[in-house]
Amino acid sequence: MERLCVVIDESREERKKLLHDVLAAYAVARDTEVEIRWIQAGAGDAEIRSACTAAQLAFVSTRDTERAARIGALLYRTSPDCTLAYYGYEAPDSA
Repeated sequence: MERLCVVIDESREERKKLLHDVLAAYAVARDTEVEIRWIQAGAGDAEIRSACTAAQLAFVSTRDTERAARIGALLYRTSPDCTLAYYGYEAPDSA
């Protein structure tokens, strides 16, 4: 069975549920194990790097553009092969 590690930066509960449900449906349809690692609000650089170490895919909300850019930069340095998707709001200029 394949495994997909997804990192998600989202603080809104309704969006967390939506992302979880979409990834659960994907896992069932593809017979794939999906691990979701949530980046908690207020997470420091070390916590973000730790969440990103095995990530193959990352969804980062651009609600807070500075935070989104910081997470993207940390992700790129920690796991450069990870696919990064910004969503939800305007993408930050520095991303």
